[in-house]
Amino acid sequence: MDKLNLAQVKVLLCAAAELIKDKQQELTDIDGKYGDGDHGITMGKISDAILHGCQTGKQETVSALCDDLGMDMFCVSGGSASSLWGTLFQGFSEAGAAEVMDAPTLKAFLLAGLRGMQEVSTARVGDKTMMDALIPAVEAAVSAGNDIGSILQAASDAASAGMENSKRFASRSRRSAATSASASPAGPGPTGTTWGSCSWRSPRAVAASSAVCNAATRRGRASGSSRPATLWI
Repeated sequence: MDKLNLAQVKVLLCAAAELIKDKQQELTDIDGKYGDGDHGITMGKISDAILHGCQTGKQETVSALCDDLGMDMFCVSGGSASSLWGTLFQGFSEAGAAEVMDAPTLKAFLLAGLRGMQEVSTARVGDKTMMDALIPAVEAAVSAGNDIGSILQAASDAASAGMENSKRFASRSRRSAATSASASPAGPGPTGTTWGSCSWRSPRAVAASSAVCNAATRRGRASGSSRPATLWI
C-alpha cells in the first residue's frame, strides 16, 4: 500500500479506538498499581471521542480530522491522558493539509505529533510514560521504507518493544515512586500507546482499509473522477 486516503485513516483510527476500549479494564488495573486507577476510564472516553469524530466528522483533510479529534480529546474529563492525547493529535495536524497520505506525509505527521508532545513534556524514554512507546515508534517509522504498511508495522513493533522495555524502568512520577522497577509492569501510558499502534497491523483493520480503498476507487471511476471518492464511515 503506497498511500492512505481520509477514509482509510479513519478505519485505522477506529480500529485503535475499539482495541483500547476492549482493553479499558486492563488499563485501569495497571494504573491502579501506580495511582488512582482512572486511566482506563479516561482512555475509554478518548476512544469514544475518536469513534464519534470519525463517524460524524465532515473534514476534508487528514490534518483537519486530527485537529478536530485533538480538540475533542481536550474536552474529555478525567486524568492527564486527555490533554496528552489531545496534544499528540493536534501535533499531527501541524504537519500540513493532506487529503491523501503517502509515506513521506505519514512520517511527517508522526514527527509533528512527537514534536508537539515534546513541547509540553520533558518525559523521555525511561520515564515509564507513553513516551517509552511513542518515541521508539516514531523513530522506527521515520527509518522505515516508503511503503505505508512497512511504516505502520515498524512503528507497531517498536512501540511493543518500548512497552516491554518500560517494565525495567522505575517510574519518576511522584505518585508511583515506590513501585519497584525490578518487578513492575509496563505503565498505563506505554501500554495504551502500544495497543493503539498494534491495531494498525490487525487483519481486521487492514482488510477494512483495503475494502474502503477499493470501494472509493470504484465510486470515483463511476463518477468519472480520477481521484477516489471520499467515504465517511
